[in-house]
Amino acid sequence: MTALPPAAHAGRPVSPPASDGAMPAAWHEAVRRFKRALVEQALAHSHGNRTHAARALGLQRTYLLRFGPSGC
Repeated sequence: MTALPPAAHAGRPVSPPASDGAMPAAWHEAVRRFKRALVEQALAHSHGNRTHAARALGLQRTYLLRFGPSGC
């Protein structure tokens, strides 16, 4: 991870780096992996109980079905 630009430390808005088109794909992949890891962690904590995991995450139980064996 890179250091924040000085403007970020001063509380000023910082422009995002110029995108060559690869950043959105990488971003979406990172978000997908984060969501999956979060759901898997909640499921492990709830001993596989999807209802309890969904409640802990503030989600609908049916949303967790997306993260099944062939899901996201």
